[in-house]
Amino acid sequence: MTKNIVIGIDLGTTYSCVAVWRSNHAEVIANDLGNRTTPSYVGFTSNERLIVYDAKRLIGRKYEDPEIQSDMKYWPFKVIEKYKNPYIQVKYKNEIKNFTHEEISSMILTKLKECAQDYLGGEVTDVVITVPAYFNDAQRRATIDAGKIAGLNVLKIINEPTAAALAYGLNKTMKSDENFLIVDLGGGTYDVSLLSIKNGIFTVKAISGDTHLGGEDFTNRLVDYFDLSSNKKSLHRLRRACETAKRTLSTSTYASIEIDFFVLNDANMSKSDINEIVLVGGSTRIPKIQELISSYFDGKELKKTINPDEAVACRAAIQAATLSDDLSESIKNLSIQDVIPLSLGIGVKGDIMSTIIKRNLPYPIKKTKVFYTSHDNQSSIRFRVCQGERILVKDNNIIAEFTLEGITKALRGEIEYDVTIDIDKNGILNVSAVERGTEAEKYKEDDKKAKERVKAMNELDDYIYDLRKRLKNSTISLDDKITLSIAIDSTDIWMKDNQNASKKNINRK
Repeated sequence: MTKNIVIGIDLGTTYSCVAVWRSNHAEVIANDLGNRTTPSYVGFTSNERLIVYDAKRLIGRKYEDPEIQSDMKYWPFKVIEKYKNPYIQVKYKNEIKNFTHEEISSMILTKLKECAQDYLGGEVTDVVITVPAYFNDAQRRATIDAGKIAGLNVLKIINEPTAAALAYGLNKTMKSDENFLIVDLGGGTYDVSLLSIKNGIFTVKAISGDTHLGGEDFTNRLVDYFDLSSNKKSLHRLRRACETAKRTLSTSTYASIEIDFFVLNDANMSKSDINEIVLVGGSTRIPKIQELISSYFDGKELKKTINPDEAVACRAAIQAATLSDDLSESIKNLSIQDVIPLSLGIGVKGDIMSTIIKRNLPYPIKKTKVFYTSHDNQSSIRFRVCQGERILVKDNNIIAEFTLEGITKALRGEIEYDVTIDIDKNGILNVSAVERGTEAEKYKEDDKKAKERVKAMNELDDYIYDLRKRLKNSTISLDDKITLSIAIDSTDIWMKDNQNASKKNINRK
């Protein structure tokens, strides 16, 4: 096995898939039952068998999240609140245990990791994991945490529809410039991504979606329709029957599903600008979904040439290969530029969200915005970092809170401070704030120390130059001349190797 081989994992709501790039193509790795996808379920056995699923719908969310509260009635397992977060409570080996959603997801990742190791014949630690394009910062961080718990080194997080686009484009003869619409409707999430592809460069123009819409919701609607009992066992059996019914349906007389394509407006494109529409995710097999999408685009043919269950994992494997030593001819020149799904900013006076980075901008990205104090003699500022498109902070996702202490007291509006948002390659952000005056003083102090250091170094250089001159005309013994000459030479070498030494160390030398 290649020493630093990297696998790609599609961690899905209902099914997950693992793949690897070998022999110039992506290989899907089957599990121990020979299946190319693995249910995203975890079983616990005590007196009875309890199945936990839908962990992806919990990931990165708070317990009071309305969508979690809505989903809880469909689950045969119990979800409790702990530290404001949802914990899954199960009885295992006659003990009550509480698991975080990251821990449940890590169990699924561990299974996929073991499948890969059995297939490849050695240890695997490096991985690329896919997430829905519309996942927020908390959900992306939680996915990386799940990987760490599973003993995986997550090299990169990539967006699922973008992943599918590359898997599709890699096996297709490309025109000079094409626009693709990737419709990714899986078990629990829905993403739409608009990409342009030119000379092997994939550029995401705009994305939209819903991290809580998928096949599970269609099943839940059937459960609502047929539900005759609140008994957990009966509910689970009914759910399985509804899931089977959903899969066998081939026609539909009515469906109330809204497919939102304002993503076209974000990219300043019209329907006619779209060259191809690619379907990804198991729920795109539903005929009514296909009919709605095709109808919206005036009967345009939908591309179904890639396996909707495996395409995302295959793309993850391609990305994984580019991060390892595998520089196959077919992938070495591929590059992809993704965009952030939601606008980012901070809450300001009046509970208003002030946007610093707008959605659909490419990342990595770093932007700074200037703000002013809002009260007289203000000594601290509390920041709420928000993600979303609504005007009010409370209507957006508050992803972090922190306080800047010790700012200069003055009349309101007189003190300026910079807030910087830095988004890394995984779409994960870091936020910092600094008072502008404080920053200037810091640089002033740094400049002063640098000036003193340079002055001390010049004085030392002058000193050893003077010593060399005096040594030539000195009448001291030969041994003393040699000793002093060695000292001068060693000091000269030290100066060249320690240009950034402190003033104190230079003076000591």
